[in-house]
Amino acid sequence: MRITLTRSITALLFFLYLGSSTLAADTTSPTEPLLTITGAVNHPMQLTLADLQRLQSVEVQHNEVTSNGAYHGVFHHRAVPLRTLLAMANIEQKGSTFKKPVDATIVLSDAKGKKVVLSWGEIFYHNPAEVVLSYESTPVLPTKNNCTMCHEPEDFQFAMQQLYRPIALSKLVITGDFYSDRFLEGVVNIDVVDVRPAITVNRDARLFSPQIHINGAVSNPLHITSLKRYPRRQITKKVVGVGRGYHGLHTFSGTPLAVILKDAGAKLQMDQIVILSATDGYRSSFSMGELMVSTLGEQILLADTADGDPIEQGGKFRVIVGPDYTDDRDVQAITTIEVIRLKSD
Repeated sequence: MRITLTRSITALLFFLYLGSSTLAADTTSPTEPLLTITGAVNHPMQLTLADLQRLQSVEVQHNEVTSNGAYHGVFHHRAVPLRTLLAMANIEQKGSTFKKPVDATIVLSDAKGKKVVLSWGEIFYHNPAEVVLSYESTPVLPTKNNCTMCHEPEDFQFAMQQLYRPIALSKLVITGDFYSDRFLEGVVNIDVVDVRPAITVNRDARLFSPQIHINGAVSNPLHITSLKRYPRRQITKKVVGVGRGYHGLHTFSGTPLAVILKDAGAKLQMDQIVILSATDGYRSSFSMGELMVSTLGEQILLADTADGDPIEQGGKFRVIVGPDYTDDRDVQAITTIEVIRLKSD
């Protein structure tokens, strides 16, 4: 009885404290510069909070728990799709040997220099509401105040404090991620980077490669000639190209790209990008977070069979990006997979 009474008093005092406080919020002036968009864009931009508020917005909600089990609150966001902002800035990699933006790298930074890297494809080949910049965050409060009946008072207080912590805007929110490790508060810069502009392009090259070299920021560089020793996964994809349209429903088999990278000794770093390139110089990029944090990462396969047969045309290996609604990142005849860690400023 005494324990229950103590917990009830603790909960009451805590709610009285919350009742005397306003919701924690970012204090950024609507007219002060909030973030910039720079790099390989035709229209560099400086945006204020008021600028974001004027754009067409979406509403998303996320339960923020990082992969180490730490709880950071439940929030409802009003946000602008990152795709909208990048389309306004108009990405163009002018110095590149390759004119498609599918290998572009998007680097978001906060005021302290912390970086989160995204691929162009996960922004432009997924639904817009999946990757957003929040300009307004509201905590989602529990409807009951008797959580101390099943939680220790200090645990309950900690959970409630997460809902009332200050949120620095703008905030990167990725709704497809189960864990919130890639969420970044206080984004001040979005930089579009062409990390490998000088890869040789040869459209006459034969689209076949018997092996793949995996190098870069890995501790165990690999030369892969077979996927026999790796676990296999199968996905069925609607093959649709931006230029040539629908090419049918096909089933591919192979190994998740993340599994291959882990075998090469790649470590999960939010400031890493993975570039896959082919014999003819075609390439595309994938963020390490996209491969290892997103719930869709297991559907990005290094495939060696299509519809039950070995891939010969455009083989021996091909990346199949199940989550994309177009196949423009499905690099054929892969020769190199390079893991690149972006340098700090």
